[in-house]
Amino acid sequence: MKVSSVLLKVMAMAVWLLALPGAASAGEQWRVTAEPEWAGELPLRFDAPVMRGARDGRFYRLAEKHHHYAGDADVFYQRYAYEIINRRGLDGRTSVSVDFDPQYEQIAFHKVVIHRNGAIIDQLGDGSRVQVLEREEQLEDGLYNGELTLNLILNDVRVGDWVEYSFSTLGRNPVFEDRVFGWSSMQWGVPVGDILFRLYLPLDATVGHRTFGDAPTLRDAITPTARTLSWQSENVPGYDYQSDVPSNFHGRTLVQYSDFSDWQSVQRWAQPLFEPAQSQRDDVISATVNSIKASHTDLRDQVEAAVMFVQDEIRYTGINSGIGAWIPDAPARVLTRRYGDCKDKSVLLSVLLRELGVESSLALVNSDDGRALADYLPSPSVFDHMILTVNLDGTQYWIDPTISLQGGTLDTIYQASYHHALTPVDDQSGLQAYDTGEPSQPLKQVLETWHMADNSDSTPTRLTVKTTLLGWRAESMRDRIQSGDIDDLEDRYLDYYQSRYDGLEADGSMQVRDDRDANRVVLVEQYTIDEGWYWDEENSSGGYNRYTLELRADSIITAASLPDDERRTQPLWLPYPTHVSHQIRIVSDVDWSLPSKQRTEDNDWFYFYASEAVKEGVVELDYEYRTKTHSVSVADARRYLRKLKSIRDGSYYALQVSLPATVDVISHMASGLSNILRSLSAQESQ
Repeated sequence: MKVSSVLLKVMAMAVWLLALPGAASAGEQWRVTAEPEWAGELPLRFDAPVMRGARDGRFYRLAEKHHHYAGDADVFYQRYAYEIINRRGLDGRTSVSVDFDPQYEQIAFHKVVIHRNGAIIDQLGDGSRVQVLEREEQLEDGLYNGELTLNLILNDVRVGDWVEYSFSTLGRNPVFEDRVFGWSSMQWGVPVGDILFRLYLPLDATVGHRTFGDAPTLRDAITPTARTLSWQSENVPGYDYQSDVPSNFHGRTLVQYSDFSDWQSVQRWAQPLFEPAQSQRDDVISATVNSIKASHTDLRDQVEAAVMFVQDEIRYTGINSGIGAWIPDAPARVLTRRYGDCKDKSVLLSVLLRELGVESSLALVNSDDGRALADYLPSPSVFDHMILTVNLDGTQYWIDPTISLQGGTLDTIYQASYHHALTPVDDQSGLQAYDTGEPSQPLKQVLETWHMADNSDSTPTRLTVKTTLLGWRAESMRDRIQSGDIDDLEDRYLDYYQSRYDGLEADGSMQVRDDRDANRVVLVEQYTIDEGWYWDEENSSGGYNRYTLELRADSIITAASLPDDERRTQPLWLPYPTHVSHQIRIVSDVDWSLPSKQRTEDNDWFYFYASEAVKEGVVELDYEYRTKTHSVSVADARRYLRKLKSIRDGSYYALQVSLPATVDVISHMASGLSNILRSLSAQESQ
């Protein structure tokens, strides 16, 4: 469908909505009408007991939804009922709220009543108490969707009341033409007495469906005018997610349906939405390309400059109301106003690259659940983001134009890893699986260097911490630096080390070095410590006192974090790819004689390496941790957590010295182990 026909359908939809019967509201945004004869099927079971697990003083008795597809004139009917079971149920939101997009939707209220002791108390009346609110909950994220909220505050609600309400959403986004697709949840976070979801389809429609989680009862029926698909469940328990579950894990029952036969048909549907904008040319586009060419002679440098320009100079702001949620603005307009959402920025970058003579393709992706796309039915509803794939010198790069402050070259920036992509304007290749690969080196490298005092009782121990960040970690830190968050970060690091070592103070401000071309950020902290060593009273015995300096590879321990829920009934998410190294160096004039040790743990989930050695008088502790997969199954969780705890314990190291209790070393503790040992030598020589 061409863009012009989309706009015509918007106008036609508005005319159709105004022709609906019933009492109209101001502006024709909503009205009060009778319930459709084909809806309101579930009975209220007043004698059914309250299910276990009801929360916040309410028990939801029923949730009934009917989606009536009839070409462009869709009707989505919803009906809910809940019981106020205690005083807590009167707190919080005691209103009926409905969200809608006024560009192509209208709301029809059917019923808002309270059931009390056999009586029915009407709350809706003529709808005069309904308020129209503008909330824009995503505004802080740079997104404006234009949705409105209809809100009706309930009067005189009491414990024991049953609140029942129903409404219909009329119309649909015209970019979807007469296609049939969507999702419906058949399980909530709280228990529900009865759940019904029904599709009314044209007799000639071919609609696939798929369930995730526990499959509810399905009824497939044919009437003289429509085919119906119904899913119904009774006494549905609430679902609950454990901590750290993979994004592609469905811990609740869902129904997906779609009349798209394959991913190529989704591409054919999307192509006319994006192709017109991508083919546009304009003087402002040419001027920008000429400016890039004038500043950079090498083609690769020109591509990198174009990427950086769109990422950094075109701010992320989306006006995603109506058809604007899918159809991008003209690239010249985006360039002139200097803002756009993901599709606007992707189309603009693709046009700039085309003028530079570089091949690229728009790519629809899922920013949260990309690995699961191959398990879903083909549908536009599984995508929520757009990026760009660029081919240069035989290499494919996945570029996200909405990310700012990335590294300056194609080979150093973090590539957008969303696992699956659909390119709407290409050779109809369907859904593509892609992998940007693991980082070849740790993206976080920490080097702690301890300088023990040598000759002066008044010289404290010095600790230098150098943190090198690469890839997405460098980009994240670069954003923090530019947002002015570096002072807070410096304070948090200082607080952390002070919690571990008494008498620790910062020796100057944190040093920051940012090499954007290499996509590398280096942070250097310096501290002085008066009492790094402590008297281990618990392990001091037999006439000897033990003194300990505790060392720990915190970046490893943080990366190898434990979930809040260790007894797993659901899969465990792993932050993949994660690659971290941590090195500790002890520099002093002590002649250490410590045994060299190495340990490697290489399993299906992670790789861990630890090394302890003394080289040329320097104690060297090296640690490395790298994840190898996205998740751990329930069956493997116990074994995985046992191994994870083992490497966390293996990321600690304690330097210990046992001295005769007769040795007075307190005055020498501030200057480190060197003076402790000298004190012992002096005592022995007397």
